[in-house]
Amino acid sequence: MIKKKFVPLMLSVLMISSVGCQLLGQGPKKKSIGRDAPVSEPNLKFRVAIMDDGFDESLAVFKGKILAKLSITCDEEPDDTSDKETSIEDISYEDLKMVVIQSINTDDSSCKFVEQMEFAKSASFKEISKFREPWNEYFLKKQDLPSFPSSDPIALTSYPTNNTSKSSGLTGSDAKQVYKVLKGEEKFNYHGTHVASLVAYKNDNVDLVLIQKKLKVAGETSEEKINCFSQAELDKIAKIYRDPDVIKANNEAPLRGEEKNKDEVFTKYNIDFLNTSFGKPPTLEIEKIFKESGCPAVKFSEFFASMNEFESRREISIRKRGLIKSKALQINAFGNDSLPLNKPEDGEECSKVFTLNVGASDANGKPASFTNTGDCLDVWAPGVRIIAGAPEDFLLSVNGTSFSSPLFLRYLTQTGKPQESYEDLYTKFKSSKKSIEPVNIANELFYDRSDQLSSFALAEEQKFPKRQPFKKLLPFKIKGIKSTF
Repeated sequence: MIKKKFVPLMLSVLMISSVGCQLLGQGPKKKSIGRDAPVSEPNLKFRVAIMDDGFDESLAVFKGKILAKLSITCDEEPDDTSDKETSIEDISYEDLKMVVIQSINTDDSSCKFVEQMEFAKSASFKEISKFREPWNEYFLKKQDLPSFPSSDPIALTSYPTNNTSKSSGLTGSDAKQVYKVLKGEEKFNYHGTHVASLVAYKNDNVDLVLIQKKLKVAGETSEEKINCFSQAELDKIAKIYRDPDVIKANNEAPLRGEEKNKDEVFTKYNIDFLNTSFGKPPTLEIEKIFKESGCPAVKFSEFFASMNEFESRREISIRKRGLIKSKALQINAFGNDSLPLNKPEDGEECSKVFTLNVGASDANGKPASFTNTGDCLDVWAPGVRIIAGAPEDFLLSVNGTSFSSPLFLRYLTQTGKPQESYEDLYTKFKSSKKSIEPVNIANELFYDRSDQLSSFALAEEQKFPKRQPFKKLLPFKIKGIKSTF
């Protein structure tokens, strides 16, 4: 017998290819934010929510700018060992459709926002603290700068060990030790610190709401396993997502617990912008991962096209019905897979609602070698050789679209004023073909400031090659049915 239960899925598989994350359950119960939360007065500064992981709130650049610190926590679902999972191929279409519609109207929300944030950093910071001043001198004065290769799109750039600063006396071995700690040795994560520092540095126009979203990189544990799917199973689910009755049920369903809680939090703090850096890998990347895991070759394009459109229709519906009050405009890092995303079948970025996707440009204003491209990209911002904050007020050079989105967000907060609605701003950047003029960004944030400033331009100004599609994942799990990767 099929158990009729619907659980929104943050797929257990996957990986950070450019972006890619999984929510993890968090320890003891903490105070959650509910409907009794008072709504703030109109903003005098931009309220920027940064959803990421690895925030060191003690940085000098954050002083007086952190309005709230939150975490997203999820109750772990107990393993169901009483029943054997049934293959989707073994269930009739009508039975599967009935279960999905019933599940849509069952609110099994397990994730919520809580007023607490956790951060851990390496004990080795005590050993490298003496190197902070000479290390930062490389970045602040731009003296004796090492050569930072751009071949590694995601990892923080490597530091050569054979250089010695004539002005500071920092040796190559010292620098190697500092770099090892700053890049997150022992699997420490400081990504959120880098991202938030780019928004906060010398920017008095923002208040930050830091939202910790625990991330897990695929392959970190040996237990990680991918369940293979047949093409017939994927095609059947895709058909479910296209079914008018299923679409109608999903669009008309009331707000679910997680949707309510997010809107309550964003309304309470009057969030203007939400910065996101992690999502699901492109379709081609997912197909590659499945193939490398020994699964039969399958095509995910129709599956993801139907699922992405299914989810975006839901978001549009609840907005049109006035079920959410939040006005926040999402600014999203477009990913570092070197792939073009043109249609919903290519990736979830192509279906995100009220979102601007930001790609990375290099010092010459050209698309960075690693950035995703295509019709679904909206804005270009610098993403190569960016100088960001790290724990203990160290500086570090970083590459990636994860650092392009906060720099574009920085531009928005320094050239405008808080608004009641950002529809006009969204439309401007979603449809305009004009380039953005050089903006007021601190010189210290770039190695090549004059070139970097000219790289703010709208996606339509760039002509990208038209290639085949790619990107994304599965949004629901039904107990008793094999519906997770």
